[in-house]
Amino acid sequence: QKIWTSFGAVADYCYLICRTRQEGPPHAGISEIVVPMDTPGIEVRP
Repeated sequence: QKIWTSFGAVADYCYLICRTRQEGPPHAGISEIVVPMDTPGIEVRP
């Protein structure tokens, strides 16, 4: 859950860095994902 993002109300995409794998060294389980802001489940409020 992200509570505050700069320019979220005017962005077309958001760039996420998240943990996608638990096994192995911590840096090996990090992924970068680009998500369209109109994806169901993303809520933007001014």
